[in-house]
Amino acid sequence: MADSLPCNPFQFILYLNLLANPTSILGINSAYHESSACLIQDGHLIAAVEEERFSRVKHGKPALVDNADQLPEQAIAFCLQSGGLTNLAEVDFIGYSFEPEDRLRKNCDHPHGYPLPEGDFGTLAGEERFYKSHLSVEQKIRAMGFQGRFLYLDHHACHAASAFYVSGVEESAVLVVDGIGEFESTTIFQGEGRRLNKIRHFEYPNSLGFLWEKMSAFLGFSPYDAAKLMGLSSYGEPGVYKEALDSLLQIAADGSFTIDDSLAHLRNGNFQALETLFGVTKQERPVDRITTETQKYADIAVALQVATEEIFIKLAKQI
Repeated sequence: MADSLPCNPFQFILYLNLLANPTSILGINSAYHESSACLIQDGHLIAAVEEERFSRVKHGKPALVDNADQLPEQAIAFCLQSGGLTNLAEVDFIGYSFEPEDRLRKNCDHPHGYPLPEGDFGTLAGEERFYKSHLSVEQKIRAMGFQGRFLYLDHHACHAASAFYVSGVEESAVLVVDGIGEFESTTIFQGEGRRLNKIRHFEYPNSLGFLWEKMSAFLGFSPYDAAKLMGLSSYGEPGVYKEALDSLLQIAADGSFTIDDSLAHLRNGNFQALETLFGVTKQERPVDRITTETQKYADIAVALQVATEEIFIKLAKQI
C-alpha cells in the first residue's frame, strides 16, 4: 500500500532532507487535466513539462472519472532523460498530486439538488470509479519498474508547493484557486522557510474554477476555455448583468463567497436556470465578433470577470 500524506508535501520534503544519500524524486500529475511530470535531484529541479508538449493533445487529456491512470508517459520519459536516468528503477520517490481516499470520503455524501449523469463525478458509482483509477496509478508505475516509495499528496498543497518552493522568497502567502482538489476549491497557505501551513479554505460547490467552466460552456466555448472567456469580457459593459451575477455568486466583505448551485448546476449539463437568470439562451458556438446580438454574452463575461477580481482582491487583503 502507498503511504499517504493528506495535507503537506513539505513533510515529504523535510523527510528527504534527512536522508544521507542523494535522491531522485519524480512528481506526477494526472488526476484531472494538464497532465505533467517533474524531476528533482538532490534538491534541484531538473525538468518539469506537460504531456501536451509531446502528444499535441490540448490539456493532455480530459478530466474523466476513469482516466486518472492515463499517465503522462512521454513527460515522464523526458524528465528521466533530463536527469540522466534510464528507467523508473533509478527513481527513489514518486509524489502524486492527489489523495484519493480523502476524495472518496468527502464526495460520496455530498447532496445535490439536481440529477447527476449516471456514473459521473459526484455519484457513488462515479466516485468509486475515480478512486479506483487513482489506485491504478501506483500499480502501473510499479509495473514500469519503480521500486521506491510512492506517496499520494493533497492536491492544493501540491499547487502551493509548486509555487512557493521555487519562488525564491522565504515567507509568503499562497492562494490556490481551481475547480476542485479532493473537495477544496480555494485554499490559502502561509509559506515560511520549508513549511506550508493551511490557514483557510473553501469547499465545493463554492468553486470559482467550476463556475468559470460552466460559464465558458454557457457562452459557447469549451469548459477549458476560461482564457477565451476572459478575452471576451474585455468587450463587455460591467454593470449590465451585475444584479444577475450577484444572485449566482454572493461575495462577503472578507472575500468569502457562495455559489448558488441550484442556478449553476455545476455538475450536470443543464443550462435552463442560467438562461432564465440572464435572460439569454445558451450560446452554441464561440463568439467570434461583437454584434448587437452577441454583445450580451460579452456583458455576462465581464460581470463574471469583475466579480472574480473582487474575490481575489478581498482575499489578498485578508492575508
